[in-house]
Amino acid sequence: MIIDFKLTYPSGTATAHLINSFHTPQGAKLAKKQVKALAKFFSFSFLWGFFQWFFTAGDDCGFASFPTFGLKAYENKFYFDFSATYVGVGMICPYLINISLLLGSILSWGIMWPLIQDRKGHWFPADESPSSLHGLQGYKVFIAIAMILGDGLYNFCKVFGRTLYGLYLQFCSKDEGAVLPVGARPSPPEPSMSFDDQRRTTLFLKDQIPIWVSIVGYVGIAIISTITLPHIFHQL
Repeated sequence: MIIDFKLTYPSGTATAHLINSFHTPQGAKLAKKQVKALAKFFSFSFLWGFFQWFFTAGDDCGFASFPTFGLKAYENKFYFDFSATYVGVGMICPYLINISLLLGSILSWGIMWPLIQDRKGHWFPADESPSSLHGLQGYKVFIAIAMILGDGLYNFCKVFGRTLYGLYLQFCSKDEGAVLPVGARPSPPEPSMSFDDQRRTTLFLKDQIPIWVSIVGYVGIAIISTITLPHIFHQL
């Protein structure tokens, strides 16, 4: 993604480019504009948090726990906290992420957990505390873990399959490169890249981690996790 979108990689080279841009007229103007925008929105966020502080008398009080949709919805965690942080995160994230979070919250906190709570005494002991993993909290935690593991396994298989397919195409292109070109078959067009793009790609790829280091690291982390996780999370 960094190469495709030509992003500046957060390294020493990126810091050097940032410092160098301050010493150019155009870069200095852009830096001043960015600092002014940062100061303006930082002041707004600070003043809004300072204003909320006057109406906060405890953990679940004030604007941080405002029952916008009523007390019944408030019991199921549907309320406004008027946090400027989530507004900024929502502006940065794409619409797909925001809609997924909204639908997921409605499905889980609005439908699933109230229905499971009604099965108290049948699906889990009725005398368990709300924070116990043997009660409703266990359904919340382990359903979320199962979704995360399933999504991670799917993406791992997808990336692994694309990697194998890319290696296969790379080996096939090497074999075809050893054959002399034929007049009836034109050579594939080479993508044109500017000199600056070539330099950026070279600087980005020259410090990449060797494959054997990645494999050893993944195997080592897997072994350490397999040994330590049973001692951290005991059997229920």
